[in-house]
Amino acid sequence: MTASDDTQALSFGADAAGYDAGRLSYPEALWQRLAGVGLGQGARVFEIGAGTGLATRRVLGAGAARVTAIEPDPRMAERLATLPDPACALVAVVGRFEEATLAPGAYDLGVAATAFHWCDSAVASAAAFAALRPGGALALFWNVYQTVEGQDAFSRAAAGLLAEADDDGAAMAAAIAASLPDLPRYRAALGAAGFQPITTETITWQAEHDSTGMVALYASFSVVRGLPQAARDRFLEGIRTLAEGRFGGRLKRTYHTPLLIALKPLD
Repeated sequence: MTASDDTQALSFGADAAGYDAGRLSYPEALWQRLAGVGLGQGARVFEIGAGTGLATRRVLGAGAARVTAIEPDPRMAERLATLPDPACALVAVVGRFEEATLAPGAYDLGVAATAFHWCDSAVASAAAFAALRPGGALALFWNVYQTVEGQDAFSRAAAGLLAEADDDGAAMAAAIAASLPDLPRYRAALGAAGFQPITTETITWQAEHDSTGMVALYASFSVVRGLPQAARDRFLEGIRTLAEGRFGGRLKRTYHTPLLIALKPLD
């Protein structure tokens, strides 16, 4: 991770509550898929870049016996402590996953929810491999909000607003549009660490938003958080006006969730 990447990764904690409220949950089909590779009653799970616990909630709800949630930003990690955890299964660790100390072979499943791209993929892959038991699985997944090809009408309009909001807005708009997970690079890193087989799939799903929800979602993006305050306010007000005007105050959008599952061989 570069210094710039590190700054972006730690930008979310400046408004941890806003991030928690703005980001979408993950599709139900994802959790059904993870149930087939170890997520369930009694599972021992580690989570890479847990953030405020958007995915952690579902992991705990699946009955995991132990969840080690690793988050580099202490402001985000503070919200992990507020998650309902009647079984006292959650252990929150503040720090980068690459530097965490996990018991070798102690975990059934590792997950990274829209977080693995902030890691050094080679170091993180090796660390995950060491932490998993033989036969254990690592699941990497992302919610993709914009794509270079096939942007929906709202994404295209929002990119235009961002380009107008600040001198660097055009570059930031391009960064949002191009922020797709680099699956081939991650597959290569996982393979080099010893994982086999490695599978990928994409889950397509839809979510409905009102104008407040759209503002909260865009406000949670690191490139938007990086704008000067006046430019950020102007951009987010434009998102609200766009959602309430052109899109009638409520819209249904299609999202994609790439899922990469890597297994640690039994021998």
